[in-house]
Amino acid sequence: MDYRIEKGVVRCFNNGRGFIAVEGGGTIPFSIEEGDSITAGVREPVFSGKGLLRRPEVGEVLVFKRSWDKAAPWGFADEYGQAERQIAHSLSPIIYRVFKKLTFTGGISDSQMKLLWRGSSINELSQKLQSFRKKFASSEFEYRLVFQKSLDGGKTWQNCEDPRPFCGVVGKITA
Repeated sequence: MDYRIEKGVVRCFNNGRGFIAVEGGGTIPFSIEEGDSITAGVREPVFSGKGLLRRPEVGEVLVFKRSWDKAAPWGFADEYGQAERQIAHSLSPIIYRVFKKLTFTGGISDSQMKLLWRGSSINELSQKLQSFRKKFASSEFEYRLVFQKSLDGGKTWQNCEDPRPFCGVVGKITA
């Protein structure tokens, strides 16, 4: 038995039963009892096991698995597409960027931010910043590392904790 997802259009539907015109030719029967909503799984859309939220209409696109001589389970192609988009979004790598924020003391209220690193590899981040403390202060200035992350490919950023494991003081400041 083939368990891949197929697609087709509702050709007719009456009294809880109908036929799907399958892409590539042919028809396959389906019934309302085997319909299921589709949700985002870890790597691919899955049938939820919670049943349908609406009834199919003639001309609507469905996705289904073949079960012997019928479409079972089946669901709506628009739900399948939405689940695919959710999965693609959730699989985007987390991008981090690290700034060195320098604040001058002694009456100067200016602060400067300098980008030190941007990427998604925590190992690379740890190597790049191995000689920096998270915070350092003297009588003239103070600096601290500011960490940010993006979950959408760098479109939006939010401050976050240091993502490195054991992220206390990781090095020495040398003059």
